[in-house]
Amino acid sequence: MRTTHALRRFAGQPYQQRGWSPSRVLLMLAVDEAGRPRMGDLKDRLGVTGRSITSLVDGLEDEGLLERCHDPGDRRSTRLEITAKATST
Repeated sequence: MRTTHALRRFAGQPYQQRGWSPSRVLLMLAVDEAGRPRMGDLKDRLGVTGRSITSLVDGLEDEGLLERCHDPGDRRSTRLEITAKATST
């Protein structure tokens, strides 16, 4: 879990100075631990609203750190995947 190690190192740094909130760090760790989770599952796991997850994912996707992927088993679902850029952060 190279991403987890990179994120944990990142979380130990003053991540707020880099523009990261604790919510962003927790979301990235949750995605890494879950593999390719559905956005709805993360909402339940982190105890936040769907709109909060969407906003967080929008920002992380804009930075190239997360990617939305279609769920081949359920056209209504969107899965999240950590990008290569995030693993090198």
